[in-house]
Amino acid sequence: MIQNSSIFIDMYLDPSGAKKLAVAKILTMLQDLAGRSVGDQGEKGYNKIKAYQWFFGGRSDIQEWCDMAERHIDDVRRKAREVYEHGYTWRAAPGQGKRYEERKLYRQRALREQHGLELR
Repeated sequence: MIQNSSIFIDMYLDPSGAKKLAVAKILTMLQDLAGRSVGDQGEKGYNKIKAYQWFFGGRSDIQEWCDMAERHIDDVRRKAREVYEHGYTWRAAPGQGKRYEERKLYRQRALREQHGLELR
């Protein structure tokens, strides 16, 4: 599985409304392509097929969305190919996240201060 290495990280530095919408559209299509869309299995399969056609078919509006998101279409398609072939980890496993230990220590410290308790 590919870890979360976003090609959209700079979107948060100076996001315009149109750019944010375009990035959200592309990310939603990536989730559909990975089979992570909302719905029952049949709907997910349908969404995956439609997402594949959107990224790689010749008759979609992907170029316009990439232009709005200020991303080169080849970079977006490269990421889509990786997601399609290898899957994608959208979130870390429980207890494995980047800030998990930091939040755990904070909760322990807060409980000790409030109640004199300690979590193990």
